[in-house]
Amino acid sequence: MSTFAAKDGRWQFAMRDLLAWTWCAGAIAAAARNGLASLAVFGIPLSILGYQVIARPKDWHWPGWRKTTLRFLPAFGCGVLVVVLLLAGVRPLDAASGMALQGGVLWSLALGASRRRIWRALVPAPLVAFAYLVACASWPQSMERFVRGVPGSVLLQDVRGGRNGVQLFHDFNYSWPGPNTALIESYLGPTGPEWEGRWYLSSGYAGQDERVNRRSIIREADLPAILAMLASDQSRRQALVCVTTPKNLARVHQGLLLVALKSFGYPEGYSAESWWSKHEPAFRVIDDPAEAARMVLGWRNAIQRLAEADSHSASSPDDVIWRQLDAAYLQEMGMWGGDDDFSEAYYLANISSQSRSDADGKAERPGHNNIALWDRSPTAGTRAPKAPARGR
Repeated sequence: MSTFAAKDGRWQFAMRDLLAWTWCAGAIAAAARNGLASLAVFGIPLSILGYQVIARPKDWHWPGWRKTTLRFLPAFGCGVLVVVLLLAGVRPLDAASGMALQGGVLWSLALGASRRRIWRALVPAPLVAFAYLVACASWPQSMERFVRGVPGSVLLQDVRGGRNGVQLFHDFNYSWPGPNTALIESYLGPTGPEWEGRWYLSSGYAGQDERVNRRSIIREADLPAILAMLASDQSRRQALVCVTTPKNLARVHQGLLLVALKSFGYPEGYSAESWWSKHEPAFRVIDDPAEAARMVLGWRNAIQRLAEADSHSASSPDDVIWRQLDAAYLQEMGMWGGDDDFSEAYYLANISSQSRSDADGKAERPGHNNIALWDRSPTAGTRAPKAPARGR
């Protein structure tokens, strides 16, 4: 609008201001319908930016490269961090989360375009938010306590594909691949995630969280070496289907058996082909609690005795066996992520097995006759224990 028009008629400025305030009200109202988080991320910066663009005086002049660079440098930094997030594998899980990534850049543009110094001082806020996401993706274990400090936020884990994620303010959700996500999808194809929160029973103690699925072998760095010990790609695919199917109530013990194979090697007289031929019936998806409990009854006790005989310490490279034993124990007890129906069925199967053993006069209860056990007796030529056995 020219200076001449401004002198002859002020109604043009009134229309311009009306348009600017209508834009602000519309941006805030549209964002507020989706909640306070959308209002903060989109509505407010959109209104600021729209008002600055529409209602700014038209006799604008170039402020110079120095002022322009300093004003829009944070916006450029936000754009770079968005690219870094995408290259790091961080992906939004819904449309609102994807728009929030661009909302950070919008915040920088809106605040940087403001003429008031107090607003321009808040420009680095989006950079801090992006850095927070990068830290969650890079060091999820170290960021757990910081995530819990943000209201409505929790770390997520994918029990199907081994992905990790974070939920912020109940509204924005992001994910990134786990250590074996690409390996799993190379055998099974693209797998849809199934998310669960890593909740805590106590806000002051980080040990009492969900541990059954968190200790699944799909999150173990040894998974490629474990799969390499199986006979064929078909056997690897079948094993992965079992340990990545959440409804499979035997998946925890099946993972324990695979880790035991990696830790102890093939039992005497077995090769990769013969071991898989023996155990192939045990690697199937079982959603019936009673059937799953009967099949895996005694596996954990038998493998734990082997681990104690080998005297693995907590700092041993084979400590993965103890993590799997702990996960199997919690699954059997229905604690910290364990299945309650499976726990009840396992208890009844254990009592029934104990009653039959007492009736037959046997000191050793049956229950693991469907797997090949490792011989760790002194006459078997194995290494002697190096330290007292680790207790639970």
